[in-house]
Amino acid sequence: MLACRNIYETLRFLFFVSKIFGLAPLRFDLSSSRPDRFAILWSIFVLCLTIAFVIYVTSLEVLVQYSVIVEIVETVEEFLENLISITMILLMILNRNKIVNVTKNLSQFDNRIRNVSILPRLRTSNRKIFRFTVAAITMIFFSVALKHIIIFSFVEEKGPNSFLYNARSAISFFVYSLVLVQFCALTLVLKQKFETLNYHLLSIDFEIKHNAHKLNSRKLKFVSQLHYHLTNTSFTLNKIFSIPVLLTTLLQLVILVTALFFLIESLFINGDTAAVGLICQNSADVAFYFILSSTLIFVSSRTMEEARKSAIILHVIMTRSLSEETQLSAVNFSLQLMHHCVRFTVSNLFVIDESLIHSVLATVCAYLVIVIQFELGDKKINHK
Repeated sequence: MLACRNIYETLRFLFFVSKIFGLAPLRFDLSSSRPDRFAILWSIFVLCLTIAFVIYVTSLEVLVQYSVIVEIVETVEEFLENLISITMILLMILNRNKIVNVTKNLSQFDNRIRNVSILPRLRTSNRKIFRFTVAAITMIFFSVALKHIIIFSFVEEKGPNSFLYNARSAISFFVYSLVLVQFCALTLVLKQKFETLNYHLLSIDFEIKHNAHKLNSRKLKFVSQLHYHLTNTSFTLNKIFSIPVLLTTLLQLVILVTALFFLIESLFINGDTAAVGLICQNSADVAFYFILSSTLIFVSSRTMEEARKSAIILHVIMTRSLSEETQLSAVNFSLQLMHHCVRFTVSNLFVIDESLIHSVLATVCAYLVIVIQFELGDKKINHK
């Protein structure tokens, strides 16, 4: 049977990279209840090292001639990057037991599914999730490398201060991107479990349709218990990554506004089409952060949609001719689905679904207009 070892094999590349940054202070040997002291100490060391590096880089003086509004936006962006890189490592240390519980619950689900015909479907899904994590982390490495190659190729002043500032930005970028990839990967594993559960429900519906008198109400109760088990796991997962997703969403909004502003200023306001490096860098930032946000929204919405499919299949089952005991089990399962809905939210402020794309675009456009107006007004005042 599939067990926790298979979950580790599915996510081993993700957690191997995350442990380097102190973001995965957990062990997959669930037979032992002893804490993984080395992983926790390593995470604390990385946290202290990050704080010291941020304090050192912040004390450096980098002379950059920008307008007031651009300096304000850059300061907010740097502050958020530093805050997020420190907060992410701290939260992963504090949420170690919760992450272990999520992994344990997912492995327990695999152990409780005894239908051998489902196992090939799970193995196929595990391979897809492994490919997703490898592709996501590869894209992060490629994006950081491309961005800094562009910076060092076109920036005239190349000093130690500039290198340290770019190194701090790269580390922060890695940290919050890896946390988002962790959330997406675990959410995909959860989606896989809901797919397995829905497949089991469809097999029950098939049995009712052809051999209703042989159906045992215990099967529906069993599926109901598994669904409740997965729903609680989704609540725990959402609670762990709620604040990290909130912080990264704020940072993405700021960076999207900043990158689009620099693009518009270079191409339309100043007409400086010769700033090829700045245009390429900001274009890459806009493309990557849009892809990152879209991936987060797509994975969360598809998992919620897969969880809602159970209610649709159950209501089809309830239209069949059922015994009194089976009908009672179906009604109880229906009430459970109504009161325990799977929703991924950001600190209960908004739901992570397709509507978030419209909210992000509307917010970015609104603040972009404000920033451009202030910039144009500042240029007129300086000109006079």
